[in-house]
Amino acid sequence: YTSGRHEQNGKRSWTTVPLIVDGQQIHGAAPPKNATVWYIDVRDERKAVTSSEVMVNQDG
Repeated sequence: YTSGRHEQNGKRSWTTVPLIVDGQQIHGAAPPKNATVWYIDVRDERKAVTSSEVMVNQDG
């Protein structure tokens, strides 16, 4: 997630938070209320990656 303003796109700092995969569910803390954008990446044992939809906080 990032808490940077949308006008700073491309220059915002991003924070990575570990999540737990349990079968077909992913568990972890929600992004903080001041997050402006967030998404989830999942990587398997082959290092193949899939990502969730990018979520944008329109209030941020």
